[in-house]
Amino acid sequence: MNEQHIGKPFLFEDFRFAHDSICAALSRHESYILLLGESGCGKTMLLRHLLGDLDTRLFQFIYLCGRQTTATNMLGTLAKHFHLPTRCTRVETMHLLTTAIGNVSARFIVVIDEAQELLDQTLTELRLMCEAQLQNDPLFTIILSALPSLKERLLSVEHAPLLRRISTRLRLRGLQDEEVLHFLNHCYDAGDISRFTPQALSVLFEEARGLPAQILQYARFCLHNNAADKLIDKQQLVDCIRTMESF
Repeated sequence: MNEQHIGKPFLFEDFRFAHDSICAALSRHESYILLLGESGCGKTMLLRHLLGDLDTRLFQFIYLCGRQTTATNMLGTLAKHFHLPTRCTRVETMHLLTTAIGNVSARFIVVIDEAQELLDQTLTELRLMCEAQLQNDPLFTIILSALPSLKERLLSVEHAPLLRRISTRLRLRGLQDEEVLHFLNHCYDAGDISRFTPQALSVLFEEARGLPAQILQYARFCLHNNAADKLIDKQQLVDCIRTMESF
């Protein structure tokens, strides 16, 4: 079995729509962008692809993980990015940062992955930090990438001011049934994937709920655990998945 193109994203329809929508929102200099999706749907891959495509003359960015992000360490990260003095008060750092970002011709982007891990207080502080200049547009764009659970928190009264400001709200759902074969051929040699019967591929889609990472995991396990010269039919696929999930 020969895996290929693992580092290159497969541009399935949902992925492409989300990518183009975020690019359009960035070109409009929107202040907030929300990307939701289950684990394994491709959010992080999408962000990496998106950031790699950005014209560095027009955009600069930092990438953070929600698990470690507080307003304080984000401020410190931004200060470090712009080579600002470290021994300053929060107010002084914010003033210096406002000046530094204002002097950059490119639009600055803060990407927060796993944003469902952010504390409620941090979400509020991030908005206040972004909107530090009341008389001007927000300092930068914040992209929140998160599990769907963040939606319920954003619908609360506490976060209503933030939600009102998010014009671009996207949900990455994964592959469609007819995209599974093309996706697997993108990731593996066609000879390996031809071992799956059409019925097996349909079951693979259903069992993995269209999630690319889950589809790959199930397919890899089945290919490893069935003889290389044998077809993998619907029942063999189901048996492999049940075995894999029976730990």
